[in-house]
Amino acid sequence: MKIKKYLSLILCIIISGCIFSNYKTYSNKEKKFSIDFPKKWSISVNDQSDSPVVVAAIKNDSFGTNVNVAYTKLPGLISFNDIVYDNYEMLKKTLNFKELSSDYVNIHSLTGYKLIFLYTINKKTFKAMSYSIMNGTNFYTITCTSTPEGYDLNEKNFNYIIKHFRPKS
Repeated sequence: MKIKKYLSLILCIIISGCIFSNYKTYSNKEKKFSIDFPKKWSISVNDQSDSPVVVAAIKNDSFGTNVNVAYTKLPGLISFNDIVYDNYEMLKKTLNFKELSSDYVNIHSLTGYKLIFLYTINKKTFKAMSYSIMNGTNFYTITCTSTPEGYDLNEKNFNYIIKHFRPKS
């Protein structure tokens, strides 16, 4: 009898977690990934073939908080380190860039590269966390951005979003 009560309670918790989730999933079959964003954020899908940004999630706040996923189909197997280096060099050249930390990380059993940095555009400073991941010839960069104070307020959401990025074979 007690086992049935516990099983019923566990089932209710699981169901309520699914129904009341604060996140929604965006999937892209062509680019082979899915990612979860907070439900209250607006999602903007980019259909322009010349832009690497596939989707952006934007929080309506005064901090400019957003997350975007960029995708590149590589012409063949290329060294992950070479791509990371090229992206890093491009950031240094195009932004008023200051690295805060960087490290290789494991994301869903794939090697990734995490970079946290500050940059300035039009005299406004932003803090960003960028994850680069390669799955075969699919290369993804997930970038979470806000002002420094907004970043601290949104860091929990940013980490959830990164954790729930799922590349597919």
